[in-house]
Amino acid sequence: MNGLLKGGILCFLIMLLSCSSDGDSSGSEDQETSVEISISDFSITINENPDAGFVLGQIEASTNQGSISFSIASENPSGALQITSSGMISVANASLFDYETRETITATIEARIGNVTRSANISIALLDLLENPFLGNAIFNSQQDVDDFGSQNYDHITGALQIMPISSVTDVNDLTPLLALKKINNGIFIHRSPDLNSLNGLDNLKYIGGLLKITVNEQLSDISSLSKLDTIPGVLHLAQNPSIKSLSGLENLKSIEDGFFLNDMTGVRNIDELINVNNFQGGLIMRNNTLLENLDGFVNATGELTALSISNNTSLTSISGLSNLGGDDLGQCGVIDNVNLINIVGLESITGSDEIIVSGNSAINDLNGLVNLELVTYNVSFIENQILGDFCGLVHLANEGTIGGIYDSRDNLYNPTIEDISNGDCSL
Repeated sequence: MNGLLKGGILCFLIMLLSCSSDGDSSGSEDQETSVEISISDFSITINENPDAGFVLGQIEASTNQGSISFSIASENPSGALQITSSGMISVANASLFDYETRETITATIEARIGNVTRSANISIALLDLLENPFLGNAIFNSQQDVDDFGSQNYDHITGALQIMPISSVTDVNDLTPLLALKKINNGIFIHRSPDLNSLNGLDNLKYIGGLLKITVNEQLSDISSLSKLDTIPGVLHLAQNPSIKSLSGLENLKSIEDGFFLNDMTGVRNIDELINVNNFQGGLIMRNNTLLENLDGFVNATGELTALSISNNTSLTSISGLSNLGGDDLGQCGVIDNVNLINIVGLESITGSDEIIVSGNSAINDLNGLVNLELVTYNVSFIENQILGDFCGLVHLANEGTIGGIYDSRDNLYNPTIEDISNGDCSL
């Protein structure tokens, strides 16, 4: 009897301890449930110069328990933003939202519950507000025209900016009255202004909608005021400005969308300032640039050429910087009278052209740059390249490609027929 009683008491104690243990385990699991916060980055585009307190938006965040509080962990510039504890962002210092000073305001927002934090990136892009447009083309034939225009503080020209003479030359010598200009809907033409030595005055210009043509300005040596341009939708045309020694001012260009003409720029040694151009479309015409040594500034540019003419650049030794420019639908492709050019490596991206001319290049000894050429609609000419003895770069064209017109090879060191090239007799 005593044994049965003791056994019953023991069972009861075991059950009691088991229940107690189960209860403690459940409580521990509840206490150890982790806090989770999810938060999204925030971006918005607004007009510059908003009012203080202007509401930008709500930070999107959620949690599995508790209430999130928000704060600004960092911002650039400091003091631009404010945020409520519930995540509403607004303008704090309106003077910092000035497009001319900065185009983007950034911040990092911190969401917190206890010791648990998560961050989100904030980006606010500002739109430039143009307030005083000039309607139509602004045409300046004299310095007085420039001064009169500048006195009106126009910040926007809906047409083109044209500085050009009525007869022979202009007397324009100072563009600083144009400092208010930010945008020109069409192009810029600066022509025959022999007293103009810089483009100071165009320092705030951030957009042009057409070509940039600067030609026949004998004293112009400084184009650095164009440094805020990142795109030229039309042709970039520089010609007969002998005092320009470099293209300093064009370092921020990323896109040239309708061609580049560099002609008779006798002081320019290279185009290194175009190193950030990654998009190029249109024709590339480079003629009579007597000091130009290479085209390495285009090494990062990709795109479709519509024409190529490289001629009479007497110091040019390399065109390898063009290796990512090419296409299958060029007009004429001409490499002519570049007496120090040692090869045409750089033309490998050209697969088709209306006409190919390689002539008068006394230092070229091979045509390996044309290794991928497969279609020439009309004529192919290799003439008076005195040490040219290797035509093996044309094997693909001879065997698998098409020449729609005449193949002409003469007055080179070796002058094979297209049949010779096809049969393997492509070099001396």
